[in-house]
Amino acid sequence: MAVAVRFFSFPSANTYTSEFGPMNAVGGVWECPSIFPLALDGNEAETKWVAQIGLNPSGPPGVVGSGTQYIVGSFNGTAFTVDSNSPPPSPSPTSTSVSTSITSEGATWTVTFQDFEGTADFASRGWVATGGLVGAAPAQGTLPGKQTVSGYAGTRLVNTFLNGDSTTGTLTSPSFTITQPLINFLIGGGNAPGQECINLKIGSQVVHTATGHNEERLLPQTWDVAEYMGKTAVLEVVDQQTGSWGHVLIDEITFYGDATTPAPRSDGVFDFNGNGTFASLGWTATGGLVGKSPAQGTLAGQQAVSGQRGNFVNTFYDGDATTGTLVSPTFTITKKWINLLIGGGNAPGVQCINLKVNGEVVRTATGSDSEQLLPKSWDVTSLIGQSAAIEIVDLSTTGWGHILVDEISFSDVSDEPRGTNWMDWGPDYYAAAPFNGLPSADRTDIAWMNNWQYANNIPTSPWRSISSIPRKLSLKTINGWPTLIQQPVADWAALQTGTYSNVFNTVEEGSQPIPLSGKSLDITMTFSDRNSASSSQFGLLLRSTSDLAQQTRIGYDFGTKRMFVDRTKSGNVGFDGTFANTYYAPLSPGSDGKITMRILLDSSSVEIFGGEGEVTLSAQIFPQDVGIDVRLFSSGGSTKEITIDAKMLGSAFDTPPTTGTSSTSISRISSSQSTSTTLSTVVRTTENTTVTSTTTTATRPSATAPVDFRPVFHFVPEQNWMNEPNGLIKIGSIWHLFFQHNPTGNFLGKPQLGPRHQY
Repeated sequence: MAVAVRFFSFPSANTYTSEFGPMNAVGGVWECPSIFPLALDGNEAETKWVAQIGLNPSGPPGVVGSGTQYIVGSFNGTAFTVDSNSPPPSPSPTSTSVSTSITSEGATWTVTFQDFEGTADFASRGWVATGGLVGAAPAQGTLPGKQTVSGYAGTRLVNTFLNGDSTTGTLTSPSFTITQPLINFLIGGGNAPGQECINLKIGSQVVHTATGHNEERLLPQTWDVAEYMGKTAVLEVVDQQTGSWGHVLIDEITFYGDATTPAPRSDGVFDFNGNGTFASLGWTATGGLVGKSPAQGTLAGQQAVSGQRGNFVNTFYDGDATTGTLVSPTFTITKKWINLLIGGGNAPGVQCINLKVNGEVVRTATGSDSEQLLPKSWDVTSLIGQSAAIEIVDLSTTGWGHILVDEISFSDVSDEPRGTNWMDWGPDYYAAAPFNGLPSADRTDIAWMNNWQYANNIPTSPWRSISSIPRKLSLKTINGWPTLIQQPVADWAALQTGTYSNVFNTVEEGSQPIPLSGKSLDITMTFSDRNSASSSQFGLLLRSTSDLAQQTRIGYDFGTKRMFVDRTKSGNVGFDGTFANTYYAPLSPGSDGKITMRILLDSSSVEIFGGEGEVTLSAQIFPQDVGIDVRLFSSGGSTKEITIDAKMLGSAFDTPPTTGTSSTSISRISSSQSTSTTLSTVVRTTENTTVTSTTTTATRPSATAPVDFRPVFHFVPEQNWMNEPNGLIKIGSIWHLFFQHNPTGNFLGKPQLGPRHQY
């Protein structure tokens, strides 16, 4: 399966000059790649390159079929170098240091034992090698035939993938005296305790061990070695496995802390280091956790724990029979993010960590039925200035009835790994391609708005498939990450047939109609965030019938901080078993505590742009024409400070082209019979609402009219099958759109490069 992008040079293109991948989303074949530059934050001196890659089959979480991801990096004309997908650096009093530093008298210090930089081999560094590691030296990052390695410090690291996974051997460090309470390092590679690991040995006994997590990304690991201070030890790197993930990655081994006391807990950071009980650290314990102390590692009868950074919460004291809670000292939230490490059972509300404000759970997280602690971040921007407490809950006695927590800290950036960057989080956005012939500041993208899972079966005739709305692309730093911003591009003024504006102070729980309806709308809504860990939502019901049997539900989940589209009742959903589904995209509130969503509704599609356009979500819908109503809904309580601005849109295909800008006429085909209703100007003012709409003519179809589903402001061929766009270019004032097209029928067949359409 091809999950890499290769670069070829011309005129001789028989061999490729470089490649990158696999990385991020690799569940399907990589295809339809493109690469282009964008200035970061509008600064040409900080230009990045964006690789845009289609995947089939693969897609965002919850999507079956196809999707499109993007990867940010640099390009020198022959090779694309991927930016690190690790979190941006954030100061933390207990974070792993990457360089030797000595501080003033009485403070702790960090000593770098081995950073593996420079050209010397392992033997020259005093390490004893065996097996296939004899004569080896630290690697410069990724080795041939391997996925991209990330997360290491500097330019070199231990990477035992020398001859692929067939390499085996050990590396043993020079002996040293343990003089500080913490040993920090970075580790990745295979998850095979005892076979792919790093060990701390005193004499011949292994007193601490750690393994990777079947990932090429190195993550920080810490051992608390206070009880061994004064003893002589060695570090042993082990690679004894030749199967899949038969290699280990190690870097940046440091010793941290004061020689006489454990590493201090800085004010406002809960790291659980030290020798006291939870009570002595200021935490209030209940149940079986009364009198307990933080664990130093894996407990008796437990699978090997990894990912902690010193002492940590591990409620497996009496196995899964232990239950109880731990509540932190009260603190004031002063930063945008709360970062933590969490593992153990996946049982929301039962095995979890909660953030509580005024006794209410406003954020929550749980483990993933794993003994590995992984980073988790809560966006608490809207809670700054409020008094809060953290509650750790273990209330289950069944399998995975325990929880692991460590390193709770506060920062203005998230420590959670970013994961895959999706161009669009919905099911219907694939094979995106940029237009050539444009300056970087006007980079414009367009995609096939369909999904290979059901593309042949969507209920349209005599045409099948549409293109997405063109999107202008830019690159902006958001939460420390270079993030792709997408905004719809169209001559909206020319399409506009009416407007609707509304301001609500409060929308109570339930749903209510608003004086807006239609099959083609451009709606922007903003509303205040709500602090809730429960399923509380707000949004719009589009294309709804009076009995709500048909509705497309678009909104925001305050508990999970995600926008969504629910098309389970959107009309015709029975042509494919995966079509009736709800899709989500992560969206944090703005700095003002407001959520902004722009919704483009066309006859058979919705495209949602969240925030500034940092996330988008696109989905096809096939509603019956009898449903054109719009309703507001609020669940889990009331929603406040809502503003809605909507434009009613006419057909782009019915507008005569401007002379000299088009050589191809595109007609809108419709077999619907309809009646017309004229809406007059309405101005109404109440305590909560101001409504203004302009005079327009709306079309309300009869209940028995056949449905064509043909869009009015998305490109679609007059007839027959269409799929991926290709070779897009703007020459002068004319936009040239090419696409794959079957001229013989409304099915895939053997598509040809479709006719060029000019605008």
